[in-house]
Amino acid sequence: MFWQRGASGTARIDSGDMIHFFGNLLKFCVVLSVTKAYRTVSPQPSGSIDDLIAEFSSRQPVRAKSVIVSLMGDAVAHHSGAIWLGQLIDILNRLGMNERLVRTAVYRLVQDDWLEAVRRGRRSLYRFSSAGLSRFENAAQRVYQTEALEWDGMWTIVSPVMVKDKDRETLKRELSWLGFGQIAPGMLAHPTGTRKALDRTLKTLGMTDQVLVLSASAEDPGSTALLKSLSQQAWDTPDLRQRYDQFISTFGPLENGLNSASMPTDEHCFYLRLLAVHEYRRILLKDSDLPSQLLGERWPGQESADLLKSIYLKTSVAAERFIAQNLHVEDTSGDRAAFARRFGGALGAPAERLAG
Repeated sequence: MFWQRGASGTARIDSGDMIHFFGNLLKFCVVLSVTKAYRTVSPQPSGSIDDLIAEFSSRQPVRAKSVIVSLMGDAVAHHSGAIWLGQLIDILNRLGMNERLVRTAVYRLVQDDWLEAVRRGRRSLYRFSSAGLSRFENAAQRVYQTEALEWDGMWTIVSPVMVKDKDRETLKRELSWLGFGQIAPGMLAHPTGTRKALDRTLKTLGMTDQVLVLSASAEDPGSTALLKSLSQQAWDTPDLRQRYDQFISTFGPLENGLNSASMPTDEHCFYLRLLAVHEYRRILLKDSDLPSQLLGERWPGQESADLLKSIYLKTSVAAERFIAQNLHVEDTSGDRAAFARRFGGALGAPAERLAG
């Protein structure tokens, strides 16, 4: 079979290789299944929540591990704190992930120390490991923040002077989740003083006494201009701008629809909130929350953050009902206080009730 990429970016079967039905229904179904499995779909703005789910389900490759981390952090950690594998399979099936894919992803997350299993008879519950929870909490401080912080011109710089070569990539990956970027060989930097999350990460990695941590500022115009140029290279700001613009064009119309008199179902609100958090979190993995002084005009980062917050506040009552009915596990408890703190406590007094 010959595949050709069309102008829209989607793969299609060339007209010279059309599928023929030879009277064997089984063969026909297998061909259709293979065609669907290898199709690539370019992201397009969605007109409805069902369209959003369908578009997400058709993406290739499927990044099941990343979606599970988003689900565990946003919907499970503050409720039961743990989830049955069967529940996880049911929830992700709606997003186009089959049982085998979910089981494989969960196994790999356990191997990577993101999740841990808790045996209950012949069954297993899954929850964040200590390291996995710490990683998500570091990300959550950025995902659920209320507004951009004022920049005082200071940089936090990390130099892995005593870190073994084989461990440097691990350090770079872990710090990238905190927003650090490599602005020069052997120099990771962040334009704010995120020392609490940094110190916690270094302690978890056992590298507290292997890195040099400095606070510095650029005091002359030449250095300031150079840092701006280095920042735009280290964090690829053109790509980030495109990602934020795509987030706004995809979720903006859906957020507008939440203003209507007829609200979506609890299930739709849950998936809208989950996918908005997931997509935004994926962008933040490549962003360092660069201050406006280092960015171009009309930077869409804050607009995207405001959009996520609005979606979250409008859908949470319905989404939390769905979580309580479909993801709750008896005799376990999550961090309800952390849920109440999201977006600076903007969920209000009902937060404790929602998380209960």
